[in-house]
Amino acid sequence: MTLIVHRCTHCHHPDVHHTGPHECSWGHCRTGPHDFAPGTSEVLMTYGPTGDVITTVACPGEPYGDFGRFSFRPCACDDCWDLYRAIRGGGVS
Repeated sequence: MTLIVHRCTHCHHPDVHHTGPHECSWGHCRTGPHDFAPGTSEVLMTYGPTGDVITTVACPGEPYGDFGRFSFRPCACDDCWDLYRAIRGGGVS
């Protein structure tokens, strides 16, 4: 599933990799401050096992995936919804 994300202004990892406002779940950048600039939504492309782009975009705010103790919940801010609608209008489902 392709995600709409924000990048951390400190480590530049996607917001879905942050377990809190000051902690990135990627082990090499647990120092902060981690923050996300408003209005900076972007599409984080995801690739399948054959290298094809996965064009199904996760709906903002709806959790997806089951990775044991957590699932990702994409941001549901207005900027993410605007980008989602623009993508959907462009023929991506």
